[in-house]
Amino acid sequence: MLFGWTVMGVIVMVLAAACTQPSADRNVTTLGSSLLEGNTDESRTTTTATAQASSTSQPEQSAPDSRTEGVAPITGYGDFSDRPAFEVDWYRVSELVVERMNDQGFPAALIPPGDGISVAEIPPEQRSAAEEVFDACYAGLNLPPQQPLDDEQIAEVYAYRLAVADCLRAEGYQVPPAPSLDTFIEEWATGPWNPYESVDTSGASWEGIQMRCPQSPAGGYGAWDPGDPIRPLNPPREQ
Repeated sequence: MLFGWTVMGVIVMVLAAACTQPSADRNVTTLGSSLLEGNTDESRTTTTATAQASSTSQPEQSAPDSRTEGVAPITGYGDFSDRPAFEVDWYRVSELVVERMNDQGFPAALIPPGDGISVAEIPPEQRSAAEEVFDACYAGLNLPPQQPLDDEQIAEVYAYRLAVADCLRAEGYQVPPAPSLDTFIEEWATGPWNPYESVDTSGASWEGIQMRCPQSPAGGYGAWDPGDPIRPLNPPREQ
């Protein structure tokens, strides 16, 4: 059984006790797509926020959700107020939220490749309290308000996706040629090209390929420049 909540405009779906494995449809168990993933495609104009890329999309940019307003934050785990939302490492944000929840007594685990948080071990009667702790953990990270991407940032996403396409081809996947940058920018608001659209999401290798060819840069866009190699994601930390 699934239950979820929303924070910063992000739908957080998490696994309840009846389900111990993430669905093949990664949007089902997304934290922010995903944070972490009810994701849709990026847009320069929409107001729906997503914190992490889903199986076929990247984070959208928007203002914070009112859910965390007035929440007493749990601090001391990190502070992301010194960088724009585009440069935030959302995978690390997911790890920190999981760490905080465990420290607060709510067993949680990051679902590789960071597109969801499993709370299968939290009893149903504690779900409401777990939601409050999640909100407080998220608020305590001082995440910057998300803003529409400009053409330069969109071009950086495009460059990264070209690198992802090469990574997927090296893994044996057939990825069609990419559109031009101008076309990618023109289609940004309606659903730009994503090399993962040609990847079978139903196979057992789905999790592994996303770790080896992550859909967003390991460390966030602030840690990657066009021309850099694709760095694989580190396995989730043991809690």
